[in-house]
Amino acid sequence: MNVAALMKHNERHARWIAASFGFTRLQTWATVYIQGLGRLDIDLIERDAALVGTSKTNISLEIASMELSEVITLSHLWVLGAYELVRALNQQVNASIDGYSKVQKDLVLSTKHNFERIRMPLAKLEPASKWKSTDFSIAYPVLNVSMGTAWHIANETVVTRRELSDKLLLLGCSLKEDQQ
Repeated sequence: MNVAALMKHNERHARWIAASFGFTRLQTWATVYIQGLGRLDIDLIERDAALVGTSKTNISLEIASMELSEVITLSHLWVLGAYELVRALNQQVNASIDGYSKVQKDLVLSTKHNFERIRMPLAKLEPASKWKSTDFSIAYPVLNVSMGTAWHIANETVVTRRELSDKLLLLGCSLKEDQQ
């Protein structure tokens, strides 16, 4: 883990720690899992910024290409891991009779839908059923200048990993606040 990145993004790291406790109702292990996703998120934010900056430096094309490939792969795996956590939480929310408020249930479902739209073309090479008529079967990786790693999934739609990360952070923090 990039300690300098954690220090630079101290506020975001603290939010990930807080958000992780929002997932304890799912499973105790989820706290550690979310904190790991948070550390990887911060590392990927730094690596995305470095990639965007490579266009202004004399870095070799081969090195930039290898770094881009690694960042795309790690971002892909981050999405798959985060999706599974949200999917499991959604399953628990649906099975719970009175453990979650309507607002919480709606937020969990909304977050799941945001993730599944990108997860389906990444994992199954097909569009998610809700977007079958508009989305590509493959999520094409791109580098968004302001948000980093992203995927072009439909003619006018690009989803960034950072946007998904922010949604997962919001979900965890909202669940934590409601526990207090």
